[in-house]
Amino acid sequence: MSNNIAGVSLQGKYIRLRPFEESDITIMHRWRNDIANLHLWSTRRHTVSLEEFIAELRNDFATDRHIQMMIEKVSDNSAIGMIYSYNAQFIDGHCWITIFIEPGKTGLGFGAEAVALMLEYLFSYFGFYKVYADIYEYNKASASNMEKGGFAEEGRSKQHRFFAGEHYDLVRYAIYSSRLPEIRQFVAHLTRRDK
Repeated sequence: MSNNIAGVSLQGKYIRLRPFEESDITIMHRWRNDIANLHLWSTRRHTVSLEEFIAELRNDFATDRHIQMMIEKVSDNSAIGMIYSYNAQFIDGHCWITIFIEPGKTGLGFGAEAVALMLEYLFSYFGFYKVYADIYEYNKASASNMEKGGFAEEGRSKQHRFFAGEHYDLVRYAIYSSRLPEIRQFVAHLTRRDK
């Protein structure tokens, strides 16, 4: 599995993003099999063995995974989630991102900081023009967070997901590189806080 970013670490005030390592596979496998939360961030719906997960991850990297980062708390270096970009279209200048924060660590601002750091990296280093995030309509918390972070709805796939006995839309959000100064200001504000 290749991440294409060996040695890159993106440091914020409360979290850092670092490339995933082989030693992270166990915790990533646990998150992947968390059926209570899987429906919020993944298209997958069933649990897999560790060997199946490794094969799944290898396939993701072989087909469309671009960058895979672990989200660590700066205070104790504990992994609390992951964020990755995928389906990178370099000529057209866009990609998608997905984020997962483990239960119990959500609602504390870690996700907002992780997304801001990742966007700054994607826009600055790779020169993307636009970054997408697809969110299921029932995931109200993620939709609200994306909107607060500057993402705007760009489209919907009607009744795209069948979940809990109902069909829900898949909502496509996007943010443009023109928002990079605001993203940088947000990251700088976090860094200045509590000084």
